[in-house]
Amino acid sequence: MKRFAPLVFCLALFLSLWDSALREAETAEISARVLRLHVRASDDTPAAQGRKLLVRDILGEALSPLLSGAEDRDEAARQAQAALPELQRRAEEALAFLGEPEPVRLSLLREDFPERSYPGLTLPAGNYLALRADLGSGRGKNWWCVVWPPLCLAASEEEEEEALDVFSPGERKLLTSSGICFRSRFLDLLRRIFRSGR
Repeated sequence: MKRFAPLVFCLALFLSLWDSALREAETAEISARVLRLHVRASDDTPAAQGRKLLVRDILGEALSPLLSGAEDRDEAARQAQAALPELQRRAEEALAFLGEPEPVRLSLLREDFPERSYPGLTLPAGNYLALRADLGSGRGKNWWCVVWPPLCLAASEEEEEEALDVFSPGERKLLTSSGICFRSRFLDLLRRIFRSGR
């Protein structure tokens, strides 16, 4: 039995790498379909965190009708990019109205996000296109969600189900799976090394 141990180990390693490669490909496909909103507070004080949540609400309210007609992530990104000056004006005016003026910088960029679980949905870690709002220095605790498809802007379960229709059955299974996902720290380290080399 001991003579088969190296073979079993190699087979298990191969299957683990194969599964990881498939999951990585599905994650990349999900990333290519998603536009995220990322709001970063100036610091961690309660006042700064309150301003962050206000800007989140202002941007969510403005983005919902703006992106509702977008056919895909790229169209949603173009619409968001075109609206950046107006979105920034709205956010800054809301803060000034409350007597807590603070500069808000908006940009559309690619960012690495950790895995994030929402009720009934888990978005895998990966590099996503994001509309980022930095309040002041942008060094405080942050908040993020998916604005296209409108997963965090959906007003009902029906709208959320409709938003999930942009994903393939395999991607939906990955997003909504409640099963246990085994991860390898070694493989995660290799992924980070190869990503940083791009």
